[in-house]
Amino acid sequence: VPAVMATRTTASEKDKKLTLMLIPFIPCSAKLPIFTAVVGGFFKLDVLIILGLYFLSVALGVLVGFISKLIIKSKPTPFMMELPSYRLPTAKNTLLLMWEKAKDFIKKAFTVIFVCSLIIWFLNSFDFKFNYVDGEIIPVDSSMLSKISSFITPLFKPIGINDWRYCASLITGLTAKETLVSTLTVLYGSVDLALVNVTTGQILAFLVFVIL
Repeated sequence: VPAVMATRTTASEKDKKLTLMLIPFIPCSAKLPIFTAVVGGFFKLDVLIILGLYFLSVALGVLVGFISKLIIKSKPTPFMMELPSYRLPTAKNTLLLMWEKAKDFIKKAFTVIFVCSLIIWFLNSFDFKFNYVDGEIIPVDSSMLSKISSFITPLFKPIGINDWRYCASLITGLTAKETLVSTLTVLYGSVDLALVNVTTGQILAFLVFVIL
């Protein structure tokens, strides 16, 4: 988000559009919890798979940038940036930065992620008549969340994702990527259970969709 906002200062309108288009290809730290939970629970070579996903995203960004430069013609503009003097960080500054990052995540965990988890639980526990979905008398696929997610599930069938619960996690992931893992946990009981009846191809397609 800060990188997107920073494009305001770009002099060339075409360069600004190109930069805006390429920024999302750089993987953010919010996607790491998804990779560690999903890849770690499914693949043995989890580190290699995660690195491969990061490299794939950057490589596709380079490819899209190259193609876009051929389509979006613009005159080269002079670029000058003053770089600060680099120094080794002090222990105090490092600890302060760690605290700020941890505080930001805790704040997000108890606001966005917590609220999204509550909403997912509610939509998954009641149907549109506000009857409690117990899984016996009223089946799980009668819930509000199931009906909403099933509406978009056909869009994901070409890449092998045909479970409405995975589609629901992708919807909540639009608000904050970290909520994707919490959604799968709420709907399946745990991420491990979410990975039981899926194939390698489906998981890889799901992860590539998430990273792009």
